[in-house]
Amino acid sequence: VTVTVSLAQTSTALMASAASVNVGTSVTFTATVTPPSGGTTPTGSVTFMDGGKTLGTGTLNASGVATLTTATLGIGPHSVTAVYGSDSNNAGSTSAAVTVTVALAQTSTALMASAANPAVGASVTFTATVAQNPGTAVPTGTVTFMDGSTALGTGTLNGSGVATLSTATLALGVHTVTAVYGGDANNVGSTSPAVTVTVTVVQVLSATLTPGTLTFTGVVGTTSAAQTATLTNTGNTALSITGITLTGTNPSDFAESNECPASLAPQQTCTI
Repeated sequence: VTVTVSLAQTSTALMASAASVNVGTSVTFTATVTPPSGGTTPTGSVTFMDGGKTLGTGTLNASGVATLTTATLGIGPHSVTAVYGSDSNNAGSTSAAVTVTVALAQTSTALMASAANPAVGASVTFTATVAQNPGTAVPTGTVTFMDGSTALGTGTLNGSGVATLSTATLALGVHTVTAVYGGDANNVGSTSPAVTVTVTVVQVLSATLTPGTLTFTGVVGTTSAAQTATLTNTGNTALSITGITLTGTNPSDFAESNECPASLAPQQTCTI
């Protein structure tokens, strides 16, 4: 009587921890190799294949389970199978394919300005921070700083995902500034919420008195005719006048009156 004993036929099932992930995110593949009813638990290893490319191998545990965790999958769909290589009692088998799609990571961009109300001509530094959302990898590339639809300039992200731009060219008025990240091979672009910077005039306080000298002659024992001087606010902000007094030698020999208000507007005059 001839009895032929052959290797037991096995079946391999494969599962992935996620069907879609951002690039750089870890995915765990779990292969379970099952013997026929009454057979011995398979031993050995499982090779995880991405199409024709080997991702790695895992050793079967006492339950016939092997795992592989990888974060190296490139962008796009991946058809992954688990190939069990057999042992002394069990034949090899290949799982059905599991598809995992890897996409560019989403990002978020935040923007800050060093001053909200700088004077015209003053330097303002804009700082943009780009981060994966979700994710922990640091994006690379450049950020364009936009004043409305006008580009102020660009900055390159450093190792912390931060780019800066300093400018002293903002004109007088309100500026709505955003930071636009252009993306890289692993990350999609994103635009920050707008930051408002209002450029104001430098306040200059100055005044002139014309003429600078008044000369009174031949008035000993008499009262002279009045002479006038004109006070001009030559600055760009209101001139506050709290009082006008006479000082110097013999101030009591002179009398003073004026038409000046408590606040003199820029480029306005009053008479003393």
